[in-house]
Amino acid sequence: MVYASIKSREKVFHLPHCKIHTRINRDYRISFDTLAQARAAGYRMCNCCSSMGMRLRKEQAAIDAYCEKNDLRYLLWDGDLLIKAPNSDWKIIINGRNKKMFLYHKNTFRSPNDHESLIPGYHSQAARHETILGYLQYIVAHDDFRQKEAQAKERKRNSKRDLRRNTNYIQRGKTNRKYSANQLYSILDSLSL
Repeated sequence: MVYASIKSREKVFHLPHCKIHTRINRDYRISFDTLAQARAAGYRMCNCCSSMGMRLRKEQAAIDAYCEKNDLRYLLWDGDLLIKAPNSDWKIIINGRNKKMFLYHKNTFRSPNDHESLIPGYHSQAARHETILGYLQYIVAHDDFRQKEAQAKERKRNSKRDLRRNTNYIQRGKTNRKYSANQLYSILDSLSL
């Protein structure tokens, strides 16, 4: 059973263990049997009673300092933690009986397997951490690796262009091929002696 107020501008619902639902005026209180019914009615989970909200409050100071240092932004929305990095978007969810956290990376292109994902538009990451800060460190390392990989590809592409530009005059002439063949024959002659 979840509770909400029909007068709520934020359209949030509260779980039975949340103290806030006891403050709702009885005249305006409504209840839903399941979370799905509340979400279908346009309500989202209260940040205070969500498991992610509780974990976020435990690490709040460390998370804020790390996000400021690494240019990350986060938003707690409907029990999920949305993270915006300079080059990518992420989502941390809590799932399963053990209430474990899982990290999802926003797809940069459409994949035929999108419908198989638990979170549409996102794909799961194999990284597992016990803390939100651990996932944030993974995100920064992931983005750093991707950026270095892209820079290396660009350098390689540019170096190939430079190499082609500098050797065009050699590739055009036939004299170099003849010279190389003559060199090879002279080496073979000297070895057979």
